[in-house]
Amino acid sequence: MPIPSVTFRSELDPVVRKELDQFDAEVTEYLLQEHDDDGKHTNITAKSLTVSGPITANGAVVTNGPVTTKGPSVTIAGSPLEIANPAYALLNLRDTGAAVDNRLGQLFHDNGTIYLRTVNDAITAAYTTLALQHDGQSVFSGPVRERSRATPIGEWTPYTVTWRGSGSNPTVGDGFVVGYYMLIGKTCFFQIRTFSGTTGTAGSGYWSWSVPLPMGGYLPYGNVRGWAYYGMTDHYYQFFGLNSAFFGGPAQTVGMFSGSPGAQMGATLPEAYGNYVQIFIEGYYSID
Repeated sequence: MPIPSVTFRSELDPVVRKELDQFDAEVTEYLLQEHDDDGKHTNITAKSLTVSGPITANGAVVTNGPVTTKGPSVTIAGSPLEIANPAYALLNLRDTGAAVDNRLGQLFHDNGTIYLRTVNDAITAAYTTLALQHDGQSVFSGPVRERSRATPIGEWTPYTVTWRGSGSNPTVGDGFVVGYYMLIGKTCFFQIRTFSGTTGTAGSGYWSWSVPLPMGGYLPYGNVRGWAYYGMTDHYYQFFGLNSAFFGGPAQTVGMFSGSPGAQMGATLPEAYGNYVQIFIEGYYSID
């Protein structure tokens, strides 16, 4: 077994020794720049950085190019994440799961307004859903829903109205009864229009109309109002609405009154029902 020989640096050729000294100085300078005395990295300068695990930063993270991580998360503690760009600051959030279209979400800041939007994979169409303007206004470009409701806030939705009589129910014949409602928080706004046409019947007794959603409490005086036009006599009437159940009527319905609760609109009040009668009702109430 040969015995390895040892050559000291002082025994090297002067040219070789000079090159070795220069290389040693470059390595030492790199280590001093990239590491603290305890061996940890200080500032890292690179054209690109690819990390296959989680990134934890206890200080500022500054990047002028892309940052790609294949790990589960990027954690930044004690310092904010800042994205600076002279045109606009953009943060892409892409879900690479089972979505077929592989859509991504974007959060970007442009000219004092913060936008939150979705973009398709080819980035040929963008759908801004929320814009937070520098003057404090929030602008939504699409429908806004709350409380897991299917109905957006502030949009009128049709509903089926049941028109009843305390004796027998009226019929619309070739006329119609239509209703619409709108939800804002726990307040329900509604509208009802009734048109008798020429073949409708009045039924008998007092009338009531169903509301779109169960009432959550008392229906105060003045919250519901209406007016009626009787085409055969060319008469107009004004009414106010109350919960019919307070006067022995069906639950979750509204009755229309004139003057006092005793003068409830019906088959013969305010006058005999006939052709071309139009009744408009609108109001609001609280829901559970």
